[in-house]
Amino acid sequence: MTLSLAACSKTVATTSGGKITESEYYDSMKKTSSGKQILQQMILDKVLEKQYGDKVSDKKVTQQYNTYKNQYGSSFSSVLSQNGMTKSSLKKQIRSSLLLREAVKANTKITNKELEKQWKSYEPKTTVAHILVAKKSTAQDVIKKLQSGEDFSKLAKEYSTDTASKSKGGKLTAFDNTDTSLDSTFKKAAFALKQGEYTKEPVKTSYGYHVIKLLKNRPKARCLTTQQL
Repeated sequence: MTLSLAACSKTVATTSGGKITESEYYDSMKKTSSGKQILQQMILDKVLEKQYGDKVSDKKVTQQYNTYKNQYGSSFSSVLSQNGMTKSSLKKQIRSSLLLREAVKANTKITNKELEKQWKSYEPKTTVAHILVAKKSTAQDVIKKLQSGEDFSKLAKEYSTDTASKSKGGKLTAFDNTDTSLDSTFKKAAFALKQGEYTKEPVKTSYGYHVIKLLKNRPKARCLTTQQL
């Protein structure tokens, strides 16, 4: 049986030392940790597809795909390449994620009490500008200039060491409290501000000292009950 399978197996690579067949490749892959992970993911996808495939349309996958594509713009293809992905494999990954989300929704029970607790801690999308400097004394000087009426955007371009945002007057991409790319201290200070306000004391994070100004935030939507969900 082994000889028969090997004889029928397709060649996946040809080297000066001979050919590598599909069966040889599979036999080697299944013994590695990465091979086992791939197999586990394939099994999970098969199970989820059978149970929830009708809830994840191609349209939903395409919408999510286009969101990523628009987010990265002209660098989209290079980002895919850097992560060892193709357009096809990204769509496949998106579908797997959406299937898993449907499974969680179908098998998770949330009480009104839990929903209310989550709503109280939730902070909706917020847009801020910041000025990042290395020293606390510099941040204090910036705050004094703001208090004397100087423009935040101009000060950001002059003082901020954040090269990604200083040319935009310190403006950052909108975020909510689930964002993991920002320091928790930074988020806490930002969420405490009112429209147009800036921090009156420097906010220290692992990157340095920040002066943060709230540009825009969304009011919380009313809390839904599990029945409304």
